[in-house]
Amino acid sequence: MFRNTQGLPSKVVYLMDYSETGDVIVGSINSIEELKGQTIGVEGINTFSHIFALKTIESHGMTEGDVFFEMVLAADVVQKLDDGTIQAGHTWEPTKSIAIEKGYNVLSNAGDFPYLITDVLIFTPSIIDKRPDDIIKIIQSIDEAQEYQKTNLDESVRIMAESENVYRDYMLSGLDTVFISNLDENIKVMDFANDLTLKNSIDSISQFYLERGQISYKPTFDDIVEPKFVLQLRD
Repeated sequence: MFRNTQGLPSKVVYLMDYSETGDVIVGSINSIEELKGQTIGVEGINTFSHIFALKTIESHGMTEGDVFFEMVLAADVVQKLDDGTIQAGHTWEPTKSIAIEKGYNVLSNAGDFPYLITDVLIFTPSIIDKRPDDIIKIIQSIDEAQEYQKTNLDESVRIMAESENVYRDYMLSGLDTVFISNLDENIKVMDFANDLTLKNSIDSISQFYLERGQISYKPTFDDIVEPKFVLQLRD
């Protein structure tokens, strides 16, 4: 949406995945309710990390004014919990596992808010207009690769790990923390007449950035998402 409001339009044609347990808020307290009056570490103010933390406290009846925020890199969350600078913080692997091993609690998962932290496939309007057949082929290839992964997990993990130059176990654990959004899921959430999950997430994020002056206007679902390709594959 930043690109769109800055005169660089682009549209989402396919949703790849969203974080479930990959992004978490860990803390030295036992529940979100105990965060009232306490400090939460986020990667930056007005970032996806800030939105995640706000969504978490709002889902438990609190507002932004009920907590304090401290800019803390995900890798530094355990250190800041140890020295008491923060009582909770947004992080991911490998810091997530380190926090759990040290006895800190997972208070919230990004998966509590579907499509809040999402990887997407986007194209500019000119490519969408000029090369629709190529976009269809790319989406079909992604869908075929996902189907292959389901039935050939070991080989798929080996290929991906080698491609990304990471250990196999790290790649496998990473896959376990995200929701892989296949063609059927894309068809469902891109048709907001039947499912408002994606639309509500876009509306919420857009409103957040508008209120904080990060964007000049609030893009609509149609400004950001082009569902015609996945819907064409449904037919």
